[in-house]
Amino acid sequence: MPEPGTVPLVYPVHFNGQNTVWPRTDVKKPNAILRNVETEKWFFPIGFYCVVRRFSSKEEKRRIMASVVQPDIFADAEVLGFENHLNVFHQRKHGLPEALARGLAMFLNTTAVDEYFRRFNGHTQVNATDLKLMKYPSREVLIALGKAAKGIPDDQENTRNLVVVITHGIDHELSSAGLTIACGGITAGLKVSIFLTSSGVDIARKRAADMTQVKPLDPLSDLIRDFMARGGNLWACTPCVKSRGYTEQDLVEGVVITGASKMHELIKAGAATLSF
Repeated sequence: MPEPGTVPLVYPVHFNGQNTVWPRTDVKKPNAILRNVETEKWFFPIGFYCVVRRFSSKEEKRRIMASVVQPDIFADAEVLGFENHLNVFHQRKHGLPEALARGLAMFLNTTAVDEYFRRFNGHTQVNATDLKLMKYPSREVLIALGKAAKGIPDDQENTRNLVVVITHGIDHELSSAGLTIACGGITAGLKVSIFLTSSGVDIARKRAADMTQVKPLDPLSDLIRDFMARGGNLWACTPCVKSRGYTEQDLVEGVVITGASKMHELIKAGAATLSF
C-alpha cells in the first residue's frame, strides 16, 4: 500500500473496463513506487490519461483494450507512475482534457479499430509505434464523443441517447468516421441513432457501400451491418431520398425513411449530437 515518500503506480490490473481501480489489495502488484532522484523522470503529473495495455493473451476477445486514468482516486498525490506494460496517451507528458481521454478510449475500444489492428499485427503485443501509425478522428470529434458519453447516470434515460448526423456520401471519409463513432457509442452503452441527410442517404442504398473502405476503418458496408445488428437506428431523410428517386426497396433492409422530427424529439429530450 502507498506509504510516505511514495507515489501511485498503476499496472494493467488497476483498470476495469474504461475506469481505474486503485489501490488494489487483492493482487501481488505494488500500488506505489518510491519517489527519489532516480525515479522522478518517470512520473507524470496527476491528470486524465488514456492508456492501452501492451499485452493481451490469445484467448482474449480484443487486442486493443483502452482505459481512462481518473485523477480523483489518487487522493492528494501530485504525480503518478505507469508500469511499462501500459501505453500512455498524453500531451507533452501532461494529462489530457477529460473528454478527449474518454473519446480516445471509446474510439480505440471499437470493433473496427480492433479488427483493423489484427489485420496488420499478428502478435498479441500493442506497441506505441503501432498506435502512432493508426489514423484517428480529429481532436474535435474525439472530444465530442467523450462529452457525449461522460458521466451519464443510469436514471437519466434521455441523456443516454446519441444522435449522429451524416451528410457525406460513400466518396467521403467522414461517412466512415461517423459510423465508426456511432458503433463506439453503442459499445459505451449509449442508444445511438444515425440521421442520414443530403449525400449521406447514398450510403444506405443497397450495394452502394460495398466497395468503400477508408483505412484503418472497416469497409463501410460492414460498419452499417454492425451498427444495425447491434440495435442502432438508421434514419434516412425523406426529401433527400425522394430527390434521388430512391424508394424503400432501394435501401438497406432496416433503414427507416423519415423526416427530422424523430431526431428533434431526441435532441429536445437531452440527446447528445455529433455531425459528420
